[in-house]
Amino acid sequence: MLGDTLWATANEGATLLSSLATFFVLTRSLGPLEYGFYAGIQALTGTLFGFSALWVVMLLLERATRDGRSLATVFAGALSLAGGGAMVTVLIAVLAGPRFLPDVPMATIVTFAVAELVGNTVLTVVAATVQVGRGYAAGAVVRTATVLPRFVSVIGLYLLDRVDLGTLGVWQMVISLVLSLLLLVGTSRQLGLPLRLARPRLRDLRDGFPYAGVLATFRLQEDADKALLVRLGPPGVAGLYAAAYRIASLSQLPIQALVSASHQRFLVDTPGVRREHVERTLRYTVPALAYSVVAMVGIFVLAPLVGRLLGPEYTDAVPILRALAPLALLRSLSLFGFNSLMGLGRNRDRLLIVVVSSAVNVVANLALIPAHSWRGSVAATALAEVVFIAGTWGAVVRGQRSRDAAVDDAQRLDGHAP
Repeated sequence: MLGDTLWATANEGATLLSSLATFFVLTRSLGPLEYGFYAGIQALTGTLFGFSALWVVMLLLERATRDGRSLATVFAGALSLAGGGAMVTVLIAVLAGPRFLPDVPMATIVTFAVAELVGNTVLTVVAATVQVGRGYAAGAVVRTATVLPRFVSVIGLYLLDRVDLGTLGVWQMVISLVLSLLLLVGTSRQLGLPLRLARPRLRDLRDGFPYAGVLATFRLQEDADKALLVRLGPPGVAGLYAAAYRIASLSQLPIQALVSASHQRFLVDTPGVRREHVERTLRYTVPALAYSVVAMVGIFVLAPLVGRLLGPEYTDAVPILRALAPLALLRSLSLFGFNSLMGLGRNRDRLLIVVVSSAVNVVANLALIPAHSWRGSVAATALAEVVFIAGTWGAVVRGQRSRDAAVDDAQRLDGHAP
């Protein structure tokens, strides 16, 4: 556990450095208005990424780890599913992009969509395959490579003094496609996996749909406020809000590292053990909660430094950042419980919880943004998080009670009732 967490932390550290460099370069070079457009594009492609790649990775880990299927078979199926998902989601981005981001050129939307939904999809599937074949540490090394396209493109354009959305999209697309092809071929050779496509099985599509729905809807809950602020809010406010949200999110990286490292452990369901999932959830949630309190206080105290770090045009982001400070605290209360539902076999509950909380988020943003601008987005985000926490813990408690009742019944039948 410690070793995997350290590797996850190293991966998150590389992501942090890349994110910080990207964040500082883009906020200073683009300004609040253009950075708001960038945040809107990332919100759109990030939501669709759940349908193109993330659910395939979850299914790959489940089939290889829990079901014991051969890695070659699982890999071939994952490539087929990810390829189909990438084509569908790029098409959706092309159709939906102009409606949500009318001021962004279509060519720019297409390049960012291909970079995220094709190139990064392949990179994510390859990283999961290496994790299964060579262990978590090797997977973390490959996963770190997924941050390179964005980092290299931003730094390269900054050095050339050519940072604008159109050029950035082209660079990210080219770099992500080339890197994904190289890693795909290299992984195939190192693990002895043939590069072939397998016909998708109906069972895989049926089992993967809850994962796809959960992950895509979770990203919708995460990013809906930014996209809707671009569409409904005053000009420039979306960029200020996105910058503040990004800073607040950076404080959650240690928690995300622990979530990533412990993911497979939450799939374990030991026969005959009572309260296993609730106790495991509490064991991880308590230290995450303690860290979040410290992070929240730190954000609130250090918020005035935003103007010095990003430039005077971002001074108005200070009150937004302080309002978003409790985000880490709210997230830490639900993330591990949400993973426990996988071990309890409650994927439908997961889907229902995230769909309801995302719907609350979108509806609340639509209702509050026109009258309250960024304050409406903050209130909508907090409301959605509270709904998510309540739904998650309610489902965990119900699932554990059902599992414990089955254990008790089995012990009674064996004559060993407590």
